[in-house]
Amino acid sequence: MKLQSVQSLRALAALMVLLFHLIAIETDMIAHGGHTEAPMIGGLFENGYAGVDLFFVLSGFIIVFVTGRSPPGRYPIGSFLFARAARIYAPWWLFAGTMALYLYVAYGVPWDAEQLSSLGTSPFYHLFASVFLLPQNGFPVLNVGWTLVHEMHFYAIFALLLAVPYRLRVLGLVAWAGAVLAGGLAGLAQPYASSVVSLFFSPHTLEFLMGAFAALLVVNGVRPLPGLMAIAGLFALLLAMVFHELQPEWTLSWGRVIWFGIPSAVLTYGLVSLDVEGRFRSLPGLSAIGDWSYAIYLSHILVLAAIKRSYFAFANLSEAYLGVPPWAADLLRVGVPGPLDNLFLLVSAMIACLFVGWATHRFFEFPILKASGRLRGKLFSGRADGLTPQPIRAMVW
Repeated sequence: MKLQSVQSLRALAALMVLLFHLIAIETDMIAHGGHTEAPMIGGLFENGYAGVDLFFVLSGFIIVFVTGRSPPGRYPIGSFLFARAARIYAPWWLFAGTMALYLYVAYGVPWDAEQLSSLGTSPFYHLFASVFLLPQNGFPVLNVGWTLVHEMHFYAIFALLLAVPYRLRVLGLVAWAGAVLAGGLAGLAQPYASSVVSLFFSPHTLEFLMGAFAALLVVNGVRPLPGLMAIAGLFALLLAMVFHELQPEWTLSWGRVIWFGIPSAVLTYGLVSLDVEGRFRSLPGLSAIGDWSYAIYLSHILVLAAIKRSYFAFANLSEAYLGVPPWAADLLRVGVPGPLDNLFLLVSAMIACLFVGWATHRFFEFPILKASGRLRGKLFSGRADGLTPQPIRAMVW
């Protein structure tokens, strides 16, 4: 069962992160041109990184929803890990490899030498940890990959729960949440998960678990007032994005779990409850963007970087050699008087990021998923203990 509500929320999360990074690109381009105007994009999207917290909640929800009451055994674990690894690693390797290749061509080494020097990190461990999404002291070679380290950690621990019966699995989720909460309060968590210990006790894990518990409620028929829950979650999330001020250590740990994680979980719970009851209608195109959301998330940093580096150069070349009038070339010089240049950047960058996301999903991600699905079927076919999604129960209220 494909939930249009989940796809719509994935699209929302990807667009939030995209606009957050687009603000930074617009600000840099204004400064590069020697201007001082405020970026056109701002307001609540200055906290658009909250899309990551929404992604974490959705991941926890999806995993519990699709594994359901799968009976315990080593084959469900293998099937689950194979499916998640194929889903995460293949697109990650494509874009992380692209970033490493760019760094090698531009700077002679496939890593950010200045960053690694300041952190005292071995370049070879940096690449190894980046490839396999392991915790390290700093960002992976493509910085958005830090979130995937948390994703893979959640999948690995959850896979262990597939070895026990369903009822014990639920208790395991509760115990896991309690352990993370206790360890975090005991000071074992860090703003950035740079080790296995700080990764295990990261407050971000609670966002995955919020999504997991939301899924348990939905599939077991506990869905009171779903419309009100969806509105409350959306309102709380928007309120947090408008009024939250950046406080580095607090925000990177418990702050964003409280400000953004809890509203995201309530929003997800409400919308999916409406969806399973046949009362949700997605906005046109939003579900499709949800299909491309992972590709958009991984590729948008590279697309925006290319735009940042090319627009000014192309404006100068087109004016000097192609006879393009100054007013037209100024569309690419972000920061000149008037809103047209900022608007052109916003529209063109959004179109470019969505196009690359669509193309990656259509011609790379989708074929990989189909091929890995066939291979997974051969490896785990005929097993009575394969992954079994849990039926959705009728409303019990």
